[in-house]
Amino acid sequence: MEPELLRFLGTIIGGGLAGGIALFIRYLSGKAEKRRKRSEKLERAFLLSQEIYDSHSDRIDWLKTLDRPKPHEWFNAPRHPGSEMAELKYIIRGYFGAIEPHLLEYYRGHQCLKDVFRELREQTGEFKKWADVDQEQCNSLKNGFEQLERGTRELKARLGEALKELA
Repeated sequence: MEPELLRFLGTIIGGGLAGGIALFIRYLSGKAEKRRKRSEKLERAFLLSQEIYDSHSDRIDWLKTLDRPKPHEWFNAPRHPGSEMAELKYIIRGYFGAIEPHLLEYYRGHQCLKDVFRELREQTGEFKKWADVDQEQCNSLKNGFEQLERGTRELKARLGEALKELA
């Protein structure tokens, strides 16, 4: 063979190998980036689940400290974690669909507490102190918080398992 043809073939083969290696490296780095992003989302979901739980706990504790809730006092109430719940649902549904069934128990507790607090806020001024809160509402708060607590433990366990799978 002629030397020019050999140089030409060597260039083509070398370029092909270089291109193949570059594609392979890009593929591996893409997988690593995707794994890193999923890991960050898991960590964020874990933190959000705790923030939501803590917020509801703070709201119940705040309500227990009131002697006679007045309409303006609701402005001082710990904030309802609605945006955190929306973000948590987005992360779970968008990135970790297998965990979504475990989100349901958690969400039911959140929703129950949200509904009871809305009802109590609407009744402000109708009861004199915490002891006057309807027994059904007290039970709803207790049951909702227990459900949220169970859901929090279960959700965190599943998030932890998913994080281990990524490692």
